[in-house]
Amino acid sequence: MNRLRSSPEAPVCRLRDVRRDEIGEVAEIWRSGTLEVHPLHSQRADPGHWRRGVERWLVPRCELIVAVAAERVLGFAALVEDEDYLDQLYVRKSAWSRGVGSALLAEAQRRRPDGLELHVLAHNQRALRFYRRHRFRVVGWGFSRDEHLPDLELRWRADDGPGVAECESPGTPRSPPPWTTRKSSTRSPRR
Repeated sequence: MNRLRSSPEAPVCRLRDVRRDEIGEVAEIWRSGTLEVHPLHSQRADPGHWRRGVERWLVPRCELIVAVAAERVLGFAALVEDEDYLDQLYVRKSAWSRGVGSALLAEAQRRRPDGLELHVLAHNQRALRFYRRHRFRVVGWGFSRDEHLPDLELRWRADDGPGVAECESPGTPRSPPPWTTRKSSTRSPRR
């Protein structure tokens, strides 16, 4: 079990595999995080939909890692078993910017030392900044099966180095959106 103290005032987080009695908390974090990023999912606001997703999709197919403080789940990461694919990474909004996501990602990288791939919606700038800080690179683009929105395929390889990389500075000119200039990846997103 790993521990993290992201700042002097932040609680100590423990990282470990999910317990059965935490499935409801994981489902709620997944639901609220999804609605935060794409509120058009209001048709899927039913908590039962998300709990079934955790029980029927994530638990059987993924290593489910949770960050816990004071017996409360603060976030989770879902690594597809036997693959270098990070299917989900969500943090409770009240725990944003406290190192929880970074700790979960570092644990995923530790478990997949050769590299990781993931998909993120192209409009989710907060997530894109987060992954860029952690040395992920855009390697493809496509459309999300579930959301029917442009998404980006990101990849991190161990030889890219550990830790946090520099982000683009605000003064750096932005290139055109990747989906207008890059060929699509042949790998389909697994959401």
